[in-house]
Amino acid sequence: MLTRSMILASEYPKPVEVDIPEWGGKVYIRYITADEREKWESLDWVTTANGSLRYNQEHIRARLLTFCLADEAGELLFTQEDIEALSKQPAHIISGLYQIARQINVVNDDDILELAKNLSKSQKKGSSTG
Repeated sequence: MLTRSMILASEYPKPVEVDIPEWGGKVYIRYITADEREKWESLDWVTTANGSLRYNQEHIRARLLTFCLADEAGELLFTQEDIEALSKQPAHIISGLYQIARQINVVNDDDILELAKNLSKSQKKGSSTG
């Protein structure tokens, strides 16, 4: 049986190497931690003028990639301040990297639907009319 110390001392998976000829080299897509995933998921929701939350589709690919694109050692290449600039890169490159990042970090459409469902429930509970 695994112990707490065994789990916390386990090796983190190495980043996945991806060759990007258009950029003239390679990048790495790293596995995100549970904490990073929650931070990324929180960026997917924005408050509207009337105070309700809505799913933010703007820069969805670049948002995830700022948590995943890394050098060989796993150090991040971008920050959240780079989201807009990263979004201006060629769509086929960003979309391809996004798909790899989703695959290795097990992010699928069901996850996004679950977040929306939970958000909807929490808004109804907090509503004075619900």
